[in-house]
Amino acid sequence: MRRLYSILTTCFFLVTTYFYPAYGEGVVRIYGVHVKRVDSGVQLIIPSSHPLEFIDFKLENPQRLVIDLIGDNIYTDLDRRAIPVNIAGVKEVIPSFYANGIPSAGSKIDQLTVIFDGNPQYTVNSSTYQIVVDVTASSQLTKKLAKNEPYHKPYQNLTCSISDSYRSTSSGNTCQSGPLPQQKQTPEAYPRKSMASELPSYRLPQAPQGMVSPKRPPEAYRQHTRPPEPPKAPYMPSHANRPSAVKRAQIPQTTEDLAGRTLTLEECITIGLENHAPCRIALKEVELAQLKVDQAKRAKYPTATLKWQESVSEVSGGMVDSLGTRYMFEFQQPLYRGGEIRNSYRQSVVNVEVAAAKYEKIKQDLTFEVEKAFYTLAGSVKKEDLYEELVDESARISEIVEKRYEAGLSRRLELLTTQSMVNQLEFKREQNKNELTLAQLTLQNNLNIKGDEALIAIDPTPVEDEIEIGKTVDECLELARNNRPDLAINELLLKFNAYGIRIAKSRGRPQVSLSGLAGWGAEAYETEPKEFTEEWFVGLEVKYPWSKHTFKDSMLAQDRVPQAGQTDSTVFQTNTLEMSLYDPEAMKIDSDKKAAVIEYDKALEQLNKTELTINFEVKDSYFKYKKSLLTLKDEKNKLELSKEQVKVNQAMTELNEVAITELLKAELELADNNASYYQALADHHTAISELNKVVGITGYFDRGEK
Repeated sequence: MRRLYSILTTCFFLVTTYFYPAYGEGVVRIYGVHVKRVDSGVQLIIPSSHPLEFIDFKLENPQRLVIDLIGDNIYTDLDRRAIPVNIAGVKEVIPSFYANGIPSAGSKIDQLTVIFDGNPQYTVNSSTYQIVVDVTASSQLTKKLAKNEPYHKPYQNLTCSISDSYRSTSSGNTCQSGPLPQQKQTPEAYPRKSMASELPSYRLPQAPQGMVSPKRPPEAYRQHTRPPEPPKAPYMPSHANRPSAVKRAQIPQTTEDLAGRTLTLEECITIGLENHAPCRIALKEVELAQLKVDQAKRAKYPTATLKWQESVSEVSGGMVDSLGTRYMFEFQQPLYRGGEIRNSYRQSVVNVEVAAAKYEKIKQDLTFEVEKAFYTLAGSVKKEDLYEELVDESARISEIVEKRYEAGLSRRLELLTTQSMVNQLEFKREQNKNELTLAQLTLQNNLNIKGDEALIAIDPTPVEDEIEIGKTVDECLELARNNRPDLAINELLLKFNAYGIRIAKSRGRPQVSLSGLAGWGAEAYETEPKEFTEEWFVGLEVKYPWSKHTFKDSMLAQDRVPQAGQTDSTVFQTNTLEMSLYDPEAMKIDSDKKAAVIEYDKALEQLNKTELTINFEVKDSYFKYKKSLLTLKDEKNKLELSKEQVKVNQAMTELNEVAITELLKAELELADNNASYYQALADHHTAISELNKVVGITGYFDRGEK
């Protein structure tokens, strides 16, 4: 009977582990993409060698369906070029690959992206060994398909869904033939995939020439490693590698540290980033996320313990003592957790990328605030020099008018008019001084410099002339979609919560663990010598949640050292089958699944909102830039006109053809136009900085046309 029971439990273990694959999966192959024309449109059939899970979701601009294959062991013989389709609103299928792979197995594939022409209806179905994408053409398109006519339709909004499905092979499929066009890749269009794709170092890449600190490299989307090994070195901010970076000990902390020092824009940004507490906290969060990667990776390895045990027990009414000594090595190894360990590790890697993206967002936000305050202060500095010169000139003219009035050569009205204009200039000078002080305080706050007096002096050289970026609003939108850190955060959170769904599901699968003990031990009376013998223990435990209950089967084999007074060791085997009724852990599984799905839906909704927000912010910032450019050109023309008017009035005043008050009026108008020009110049550079921020690349447009 005991043998029959052992056979049944062993069969139960083998069956459960067969239907639920273990942690280490073998190589899985994708055999290609088969295109099959049907009456309703077109079918895209993706056969594979093993069942796999995937996530499918829809994006826009351009309209596309992304099939994200879950797993880092999927290979294919497809090359890195787009597969043209051009049937029923499907333009092409683009495979995306990891950077590494097994040469004998082919390229390691990550995603398949279906590019649509318009907004056709489609469904994604799957069976054991294949994925089938059914694209349904509209009635208008169906008629055109029969005539092989091209069909174009404006892009529409798309939604997103998640599918945990499997695939199977199919027969009778037709493959798309013909040459495959080379994919185009532009330097500024960084395909969005991973904030920290250059793992294991987790360093953000350096910018190409003409750019500063892009969020991810050009090949980050199609060539990256996932899941990467834990980082060998801590994550460092991209600004820490700049030549102008200053060591922490040399960073100014108070206004006294800045006395007699003139700061450039780059120095202000460096000081602001080093003194910004949220930046330092964000870096600590990245380090914390890296530690969690190590913890998640550690979970798949056995736990080991070394023990030394001494025991004393009284026997025979306390007349004789029994002494025992044991040296033991214990271990416990999880054999199967339903994929929980694997997906927890991948989720922890995504969490590092989320933390890195959050740091990049904080850095970009602070950089914009520092640049905005710097340009405002630079404009006030320019206006201050201007008003000082004009006030001195107006005082000279006022003195001339007073002497003419005392000599009876001018009327009192001319004297009062001159004094009024001088007072206006002095008022504007004092007003600009107040604005200058407030601008210094604003920059001081953004740099986190402590002190009561605003002693910050800057070099206003960067605020000199206009900048034309040479980009359309659509091109700026494309840059933002590929480089905005907040969009990357929401995409990564979507993947993070997708792993959360898989983790929650894995807890409803069988849990298998192996435990054991090996060592030497001896027990004897104190009057007898100790003889050490081997001691071992092996146990296998299988837990299977079912509904609200849990079944547990424990198989145990043990050989214990002889006890005091015995000559032979104790060898025994036990099999125990338990059923926990209304187990709290089993009852929690369904709620965990529901909570994981809810979190995924929240992340998806936040991603959609972020895309809409980015679309608005890019257009708003682009229109502000265009307006600032037009305003700057207009103010520049007014300034040139005022300068010419001052020259004319000076010449006519020397010839006594106009009153000297007319010259003062012209100079007053010149002062106003000069102030307006410098303000427009500061606003223009602020608009450029804001445009850099909304496209997600710091300093991208600072050098003009791209």
